[in-house]
Amino acid sequence: MTPYLKKYFNLRLGLIGALVTGGIVWYINKNESLDLAFFAASKQAVYTFFFGGFFTRLCENICLQFENLALGVLVSTIVVSLLTLSIIFFIHNLKGTPKPIESTLAMAVIVPPGFALTAYHKRRKKV
Repeated sequence: MTPYLKKYFNLRLGLIGALVTGGIVWYINKNESLDLAFFAASKQAVYTFFFGGFFTRLCENICLQFENLALGVLVSTIVVSLLTLSIIFFIHNLKGTPKPIESTLAMAVIVPPGFALTAYHKRRKKV
């Protein structure tokens, strides 16, 4: 991976996120049809890979801008979580998800703790 790409994209966490969320979507949809479940899981995995890889690196980069660990973790978590949840809501509305608010709220439970852990780990590693 080029240094430029590495500066703005976290490949490892993008891949992990894609596998986890793709697996969850496949599991949720597997009883409908294996073809549809695979298609839905693949779309979710691709979205998560690109957005997740970019936003986790953004979270890390924001966190490193603060001397105070707690403030860095808090600000980076809030900013990146709001961006992520806004995009999730937008995509669900764009794709015609029957309950976009409920789908976004479900992710609101997962997203902030994930970014907080990412920021905390990155900031502690720096010190």
